[in-house]
Amino acid sequence: PYTWPTIGKEISHIEGASLDDVKDFFFGFYAPNNATLVIAGNFEEKETLSLAEKWFGTIPERKLKKHPLPSEPGQTEARRKTVYKKVPQPAVYKMFHIPGRMQSGYEAIDIVTDLLSSGKASRLYNVLVKEKQICTSVRAFSWGAYDPGMISVDAFLSKGRTVEEYEVALGEIFDDLQNLGEDELKRMKNMVESSHIFGYIPLLNRGMSLGIYDSIGDVSLINTSLSKYLALTLDEVKKAAKDYLKPENSSTLLYLPEYANA
Repeated sequence: PYTWPTIGKEISHIEGASLDDVKDFFFGFYAPNNATLVIAGNFEEKETLSLAEKWFGTIPERKLKKHPLPSEPGQTEARRKTVYKKVPQPAVYKMFHIPGRMQSGYEAIDIVTDLLSSGKASRLYNVLVKEKQICTSVRAFSWGAYDPGMISVDAFLSKGRTVEEYEVALGEIFDDLQNLGEDELKRMKNMVESSHIFGYIPLLNRGMSLGIYDSIGDVSLINTSLSKYLALTLDEVKKAAKDYLKPENSSTLLYLPEYANA
């Protein structure tokens, strides 16, 4: 039977789905009892509720399907793949497994990505682009999904610089996170707090966040999620960097020019 694999890896994933498969999926998940409606702005409550009832009230509840995702086994060794293409410069993509958004340790490793890559005062930019000129650009960011996610570190190498040089320098930057001080951590907390507060100025962002937190199961998180970042300690952040930014937890894709394989 069709088991809803990740779409895109193989064309057969799409070709193998029948119309009944598609209908079965739609009616098993797209239902009012599996949805959140957020209304934000200057509105009349009575009129708005009346309109919501008019347009959505007749849609029947449905029996929802349960589709638990299996947990991926922990990665115990580094993975690596090299691809040669007609590209102007070498690119290196490194991925590291991290906890899900609602799991212990997420905030600590998330703020590590800010230390690495937030602005021109960041460690990656200062060392790899400005000081050593190994990269023309480099960034790190976390995929803040509900399920366990990833940190991505993407780099484009400068002309004449090697992957080996880059990886040695990157490893030294990761190691130096153990020398993190209170002042630097305070600066990052201030940045997170500022981004959080100013990010909620647009009404759309507030509405979307309410919907997201309601779907997680606790709408009050819109008022409390920031406090987890502000409460982080040096030891927690250092431990997260050490636990997750290690070779055996990484998968590396080298995207290299064809001439490098000649």
